[in-house]
Amino acid sequence: MNQKEETYRRIKIAGMLFFAAFVLASGPIAGYLIGAYLKDKFALSASILSISIIAGILVSALEAARIIRLVIMSDKRKGRTS
Repeated sequence: MNQKEETYRRIKIAGMLFFAAFVLASGPIAGYLIGAYLKDKFALSASILSISIIAGILVSALEAARIIRLVIMSDKRKGRTS
């Protein structure tokens, strides 16, 4: 693998991991916004807010894990087993 391909591969991995951090941050925020909307719109109890935030955390953690698995698989496909 030449230097240009190696640089591109490293930038791609760094970008994917940077995106995973944004996914982790956006889950609870989206959960809060959706929960607050549902609470106000349908006059639900405050527990809907907690449930939606927890759901946002769980979904964002699963998505971040999927992104990290993709990074690991793409790194192994290039012949790097370290």
